[in-house]
Amino acid sequence: MYKAKKINLLVSVVVLRYKKLEDTLAAVGSVLKQTYKNVEIIVVDDATPDESYKTIAQKFPCVKIVHLEKSMGRSAHNEGLKMAKGDILVPIDADMRLPRDFILKLVDKFSRYPQINFIAPNLIHPTDSAFEWRPVYDPRSVVPGGYDCAGGLPAMRASAFDKVGGFNPDIFLYVDEWEHLIRIWEAGYRVVYFPGLVMHHTYSANPYRSMMMGYHTVINHIKLYAMYLPVYVWLRFLFHHGGQFSDAFATGKVNRLGMIKGVLQGIWVLATALPKRRVVSRRTLDSFMKYYFPVRGKVVVTKWGWT
Repeated sequence: MYKAKKINLLVSVVVLRYKKLEDTLAAVGSVLKQTYKNVEIIVVDDATPDESYKTIAQKFPCVKIVHLEKSMGRSAHNEGLKMAKGDILVPIDADMRLPRDFILKLVDKFSRYPQINFIAPNLIHPTDSAFEWRPVYDPRSVVPGGYDCAGGLPAMRASAFDKVGGFNPDIFLYVDEWEHLIRIWEAGYRVVYFPGLVMHHTYSANPYRSMMMGYHTVINHIKLYAMYLPVYVWLRFLFHHGGQFSDAFATGKVNRLGMIKGVLQGIWVLATALPKRRVVSRRTLDSFMKYYFPVRGKVVVTKWGWT
């Protein structure tokens, strides 16, 4: 069993769900089984069209439930994060599971390294039989065993959440991690990845075939260009995403109708996003380009088979 010095920071785990009752019950159960006990659990129900959130409340009376009447996508996490009392905030999705020592290890990292404000876990399938999400990271250590990375959905200090803010309601779902990262970097923070800090992700069936993903991936990248990126890099991104679009459309990896809908609405999306434009600093842009267009040797991209 993992051992760490005695610490008593309150950790708030915020579980975001839309339907997936059994997954949600399993996720909450994994938090309750943690060896580290000073934990608050908040479940945010993102307008699931039934009353299954009541089942969660009945099974786990200690859990705080936030039921939304209108779906907010990724930014629904904010409703739980804002009411959380913890020193450390851990946003997860309903199909994620925490190994028994996960929070103990996480708290130990935050306690050992006060300069770290955001930590990205190593998300893997519990059977190692499915796609693994491991962040693109710099091979140079920031702290022993920890690496600067482009890590989505990181655990964070509450003080850093207060400064950076939560997930952007303008980015409903998909690409939300990149938008959040941009604001983390702009605030002067980094995200640190620890390969040994493993979290399990069961993954939904056929995640790449939904219309929602096809549509939101297209329009949210347009919003990202408009809100943050200098015009001189737009052409590179358009060329890159044009190639991805063609490949995805030809192979059907992403719902074609959703992609077409996103492209047709592109001009309108661009026009509505431009008034919110805040071009990023050179430092943030360099980080974004480094991880978005990874170069072999300069970064490690485990999920693409690079070492």
